[in-house]
Amino acid sequence: MKKLFEVFRCALLPAVLSLLLLPAPGFGALGQDLGDGFFLLDPSVDPESSIVVVKLSPSEMRQVVYDEKIREITRTLYTKFKDDFDFLFFSPHTNQSLNEPSRWGGERNYVSGIGTTLGEFGALVCGSLERLKGFAVNMQGWRSVVGTILRHEIAHQYANYIVTASNLRNQSAGGHWGVSNAGGALGGFKYSRVLEENVGGVIGKTKYQGSLVPEFTGTWGDAGTSNFVPYSSIELYLMGLVSASELRTQNFVLDVYSGIEADPGSFLDTGAFTATGKISYTIDDIIARHGPRVPDPASSQKHFKALSIMLVDDSITPQYREMAQALKWFSGSINDTTYSNSFPEFTSYNFAQATQGLATLETGNIRASYHNRPTPVYAVAVRQAQGGSIRADKQYVEAGETVTITATPNSGQVLSSLSANIAGTTTQIPIGGAGSTRTFQMPADFVLIIPTFSSGEGPGPSPGPGPEPGPGDGGGGGCATGFGGLVLLAAAVVFLKKKS
Repeated sequence: MKKLFEVFRCALLPAVLSLLLLPAPGFGALGQDLGDGFFLLDPSVDPESSIVVVKLSPSEMRQVVYDEKIREITRTLYTKFKDDFDFLFFSPHTNQSLNEPSRWGGERNYVSGIGTTLGEFGALVCGSLERLKGFAVNMQGWRSVVGTILRHEIAHQYANYIVTASNLRNQSAGGHWGVSNAGGALGGFKYSRVLEENVGGVIGKTKYQGSLVPEFTGTWGDAGTSNFVPYSSIELYLMGLVSASELRTQNFVLDVYSGIEADPGSFLDTGAFTATGKISYTIDDIIARHGPRVPDPASSQKHFKALSIMLVDDSITPQYREMAQALKWFSGSINDTTYSNSFPEFTSYNFAQATQGLATLETGNIRASYHNRPTPVYAVAVRQAQGGSIRADKQYVEAGETVTITATPNSGQVLSSLSANIAGTTTQIPIGGAGSTRTFQMPADFVLIIPTFSSGEGPGPSPGPGPEPGPGDGGGGGCATGFGGLVLLAAAVVFLKKKS
């Protein structure tokens, strides 16, 4: 059968998919008004209750390509919803040309052994004091859920931060697998063979052919880009879904190529490239570099929850119904084939299918997390410390309410300091009281309580620690930065073959 190929940026992929996807019209009306331009959809349009709609002006829509606007929207979101979500999916719907690829912002990470920094990054600035891991800004609407790159973006929470890879232009693959045999949602192939050695008389310059199938007719790209490739073994390991021993049993080796050259015509026809170097890593090599993955599969998170936010302006009638249907499939069971075979050329995988049933994703029932109050509600969170415990009598509070903090020192310990900070800042709120019981008046903002216990007599309330940790080498973490910087999808060259 005739091969179909494209050279594209992620932002252009919808133009290809729109030729393959023929959705029925399904525009629904907005439902419950949550204030500040936020809406829930009518249950007839979104029966699973999976979407929040945010109405923006045309000028506001143009700002969603910037971190500051996403931060502003997210902070308002968390005054209306509980901090119940691991991921936020933002999807702009407009006829305006935003000229921006999709991206991932890693906001919080407490998984070690995956090559990235531990810390809260921009999560506190975004208004999440406990749970948010990261967010995707997907520029392709509902098609990004079914056929393009949403699953790819989730993978960026965990990868690739363990090796330095090059793309087909011999530049940094930027958080992707690049020219390697990782063969997953973030790019790479699974199989390779040598076509020619010492190419052009250059010692060590080798021409390879890469593919995702052993027949060397499969699909691969240096940056992934689609839901058409399930998560690979190394991606499942980094996500905490398979163990290092399982990779050893598979004789897993990650081959990373360097000194890349790729002729567009040759690559598109055969998936071929040349390289002057290759470094091979076993799973034990990776563990030696970064330490074991903690938590390991025995205790890692297996169920995730996401909230989807459709950003709309008056330039287009958004496809609410299509988005709701796509999210239901994306978070469906491993046996859900609603969209799996909707593409004449490819097989698409939902989250459960891509993880081989090892993890699940929940996108519905967001009404259960809605505060349903007429005024904004702000979260209070406590950072526990060695030497005792701290408890606040309220978790979600309206501005002006009194919050009572109770400290319970361990034997031989006293509460030596206690601060209540505006989350993500060093701005402190006045605290009253003494001893083990303190109070403060809730501001119109999110509050983080930070205690210190010590032995002996303790002073009264005192300043807490400095700013929350940033993402290390990458500098400070705003709402759309994380793990040392914003992850953008690089240009990718992809070789696609029809399903047989």
